[in-house]
Amino acid sequence: MTTAAASAEKGWFGHPKQLAILFTSEMWERFGYYGMRALLILYLVDHFVFADNVANGLYGAFTSLVYLTPLIGGLIADQYFGSKKAVKFGAILMSAGYLLLAFSGGDNAKPFVSINDQRYEVAIEKNGDAAGQYVVDGENRYRIRGNEDGSLTLEGAGGSVPATIEKGAFKFDADRNDVNVILLFMSLGLIIVGNGYFKPNISTIVGTLYPEGDPRRDAGFTIFYMGINLGSVISQGLAPVIAVKFGYQWGFALAGFGMLLAWARFQFSDKALAGYGDPPEGGKNRDAIIILLSLLAVPLAWFLLNNAMETASMAREAAATGIVEYILSQPLLGQVMFFVYLVAMIGIPVWS
Repeated sequence: MTTAAASAEKGWFGHPKQLAILFTSEMWERFGYYGMRALLILYLVDHFVFADNVANGLYGAFTSLVYLTPLIGGLIADQYFGSKKAVKFGAILMSAGYLLLAFSGGDNAKPFVSINDQRYEVAIEKNGDAAGQYVVDGENRYRIRGNEDGSLTLEGAGGSVPATIEKGAFKFDADRNDVNVILLFMSLGLIIVGNGYFKPNISTIVGTLYPEGDPRRDAGFTIFYMGINLGSVISQGLAPVIAVKFGYQWGFALAGFGMLLAWARFQFSDKALAGYGDPPEGGKNRDAIIILLSLLAVPLAWFLLNNAMETASMAREAAATGIVEYILSQPLLGQVMFFVYLVAMIGIPVWS
């Protein structure tokens, strides 16, 4: 009996029973991903005290790589790895990334501001009428107000601490634990690489559940995408609540738990998924090389994220100097993406 015929005998709401496995695996994977993403930008700003433009640059670089790596992961699975093995490997990497992210925090970064080469601690109040940022000078605290011309006003300041600080005469930053920053980038690198294997290949397996021309295929993908929506909605509502009540580490741990459930659901369904997503017949086993290169890709993602962080301020300052200067000031990833976009815009009319 063929795999397709066996699937038709015992179905799931009129669809192959394997769809239930893929539905729940994808639901839990999206639960983990969107739960993490709901917290990430807040984590960068609130815990690591990155400036808004730096946090946005990191977040943009991360999401760009998340959408880019499935092109590579899908190709590797088609040529060598097989979709099923790729999904399992990707789930392991993403689980490790989420759980490592839960341990990346440590103590909060300590913000400070340099005013005319004099450094002052910055205190942040989050609740009530006193919410805001304050410059701390000994026992005195001066509330920071931003002005439209880019200058700052320190309410109640005077004497050694000027009441008004001109644009360019101050710089905000924070003392961060280097190990925690390394763990942050390593975590995001694992998620990026793992996503490249998981995301495209589980969808590929859904397509192989149905014979060519089967009218149920479109409905099957609709059910599959319902799992995506269900997992993302639940996690985006739950993870922030957990993070606010217990801390960011528990929000990320929740995402890691969801990803582990996705891996377990898929890993222990080998019998039901027999014959689906196998490596190409007759191909050489290159698993060891693929795994090694994939692990080496994590430091590459780390480098691109770090480059995005370091160039964020420079890009903002170059925005008003012209398009060429702005492009050259972009992170390496941004320059590559712009080049790809430019080639596509030129090539589409030619190739069509």
